[in-house]
Amino acid sequence: MKALFALLAASLLLVTTGPSFATDRTPLPVSGFSLRAAWADCAQDRRRLCSHVVPGGGRIVRCLMDKVESAAPQCRRHIDKVLAADDAWNACQPDIARHCSGVLPGGGRVVSCLSGNKDRLSRACLKGLADAEETLRY
Repeated sequence: MKALFALLAASLLLVTTGPSFATDRTPLPVSGFSLRAAWADCAQDRRRLCSHVVPGGGRIVRCLMDKVESAAPQCRRHIDKVLAADDAWNACQPDIARHCSGVLPGGGRVVSCLSGNKDRLSRACLKGLADAEETLRY
């Protein structure tokens, strides 16, 4: 579960600044997910699929997520993890509002809050986290 929360935080660091995300959803870098490896494994796909995208604000990551079916297998495994973390984040929004509304985003605090409240999380949030954890295993 600790690895899941690390992936969730690291993955969301990549995607929460994209155009479809609210600005108050900004988790923090946490060890456990190699952003460097993901960036390297997706280098060719970034150039091939997303060369038209202006870097910044998570736009390249969003482009890769939108074109996951066209990505090479070594890149797709990273994108799948980011998508699973994104799904978990979306599923946990009501729980974040309910249990972590006073927590300032940054430094992994929201993820820690969820972890500290796991016995009170909704079924949807728990399922999203379990699904993300399953994806992390591969």
